[in-house]
Amino acid sequence: MIARLLLATLLLLATSAQATFHLWRMEELYSNADGTVQFLELRALSGGQEFVNGHTLTSTSGGTTRIFTFPSDLPADTSGHTMIIGTEGFAALNVVAPDFTVPNGFFFPGGGSIDFASSDQWNHGALPTSKATLSLTRDGPTATNSPRNFRNQSGTITAAVSPAPAFNFQALWWHDPPLSESGWGLNITHQGDILFVTWFTYDTDGSQMWLVMSNASKTATNRYEGPIFRTTGPAFDVATWNPNAVLSPQVGTGVLAFSNADRGTFAYTIGGVNQSKNIVRQEYSAPVSTCAPNGTPNPAGNFQDLWWGGLAESGWGINITHQGDILFATWFTYDANGRGMWIVMSAGRRTASGVYTGDLFRTTGTAFSLPWNPNNLTVPRVGTGTFTFSDNDNGRFDYTVNGTSRSKVIMRQVYSSPATVCR
Repeated sequence: MIARLLLATLLLLATSAQATFHLWRMEELYSNADGTVQFLELRALSGGQEFVNGHTLTSTSGGTTRIFTFPSDLPADTSGHTMIIGTEGFAALNVVAPDFTVPNGFFFPGGGSIDFASSDQWNHGALPTSKATLSLTRDGPTATNSPRNFRNQSGTITAAVSPAPAFNFQALWWHDPPLSESGWGLNITHQGDILFVTWFTYDTDGSQMWLVMSNASKTATNRYEGPIFRTTGPAFDVATWNPNAVLSPQVGTGVLAFSNADRGTFAYTIGGVNQSKNIVRQEYSAPVSTCAPNGTPNPAGNFQDLWWGGLAESGWGINITHQGDILFATWFTYDANGRGMWIVMSAGRRTASGVYTGDLFRTTGTAFSLPWNPNNLTVPRVGTGTFTFSDNDNGRFDYTVNGTSRSKVIMRQVYSSPATVCR
């Protein structure tokens, strides 16, 4: 009996040892001449090697060392898989999506050494950058580059391939073609490589529902993916907000893929419902704001952004779109039962410097899972609201909804860098 227990324990320890990260071998390294387009391919030597989170990849030449820390594990068992670590420039080519992204120039084209998690080291020579199609193999010779990622997607970089331009998507979006499904929309805030997306739509009974992708991460040029959450929280009219009462269960996943700066698709899976919508920027006045990372603020004030009440009131917010002298504001909050509701100011007009006032509406419409029926849309007025901005980054939202009046201090929400500035 003791021998059997000892054997079982040893087998368990052996299995646990195999479920780790270190059995990978670097196989192929590629770089273009300026180091902007680079990738490293690694091959798993065994299953159970997906636990790379927190381990490092280092690239060294001379006295310079560059370090990348893996931010997550791989999504599945590694048997028969390879993974790609590529630069931002490589990801922008859309040849193969890298499993992990490092800054441009991470590897040294003139030669250097690479260390993967202190378990595999490769002292490599100069890379064949004079020929755009060639990469260096682990065994020494050059060969036509053939990156293959963890999802078994493969491709080849050719001399004719150039990176696609990257755009900024901070704006109000609705169904394409315009006016075809008026009544729902997406507000997108763009900071760094992360989109914060609030989706204003309707539940199966036609009542309001808002869903949020608070961390839609860039997976390729102009493509973002992330989990979708449906939150509950304190009623909009409570005197004292309790952020601990906010609950955010995940209800699905979403993918935003843009074909250009103004059009894209929104694909989602919610509770077994799989759908895709064409989307386009919504324009309602002129001039339309133009947004860019690290831009110079408009001295006259532009308030297109995601706004909130700070950490003390985390769980609700306001998306503001600014076109001409009109703000289109969508306030995502909660009703008396704690259920998500959204209230819209579709025409907040400028009444003084930094002051915008308009009617507030609470709509009903077609369930997100059904073909859109414009006859289901109702737009009852529920109150009035006023935004008063003391500067470009701070303000106050005063409102009266169904006879209840409140005032909220608001500020721009910053969650990544660089932040987007609209003019």
